[in-house]
Formats: sequence, C-alpha cells, structure tokens
Amino acid sequence: AERLQAGIEGYDRPVRFLLAGADRTAQTFAAHWPNDDQRVHVCKGAGHAFVESAASAWYRGHILEVLRSA
Repeated sequence: AERLQAGIEGYDRPVRFLLAGADRTAQTFAAHWPNDDQRVHVCKGAGHAFVESAASAWYRGHILEVLRSA
C-alpha cells in the first residue's frame, strides 16, 4: 500500500479504485488502505470480475463516468 501511495502521490490526474466487495484481494487492499480515502469505491457483494448483473452495471457506470470526464 505504501508503494502504491508513493507512486500516485505526484500523479496529477484523477485516481479511482473500484473494489469488488466479496473479492479477497480487494478486501486485503481495503484493509491496508486509509478508510477515509474518497477515491475508493466498493461494490458490496461483487465477485472478483464484477460478473454479477448489478456489479457489472455498477462497474460499467464508474468506467463510463471516468471516461466522460477525461
């Protein structure tokens, strides 16, 4: 987590972390990342690949929002 934080510290573009709430890797990331970071977005109940219908729509919505703001 510290290396990632250092790597994006000087990055001047928006950063958004999309986490699948039921994914163990995402859970580990969240456990080691500051809880108050507004860049972290969690889709509760989503599996690793966001294959669930609601999770897929959630993920797609975030991706489209980022692309539109670029």
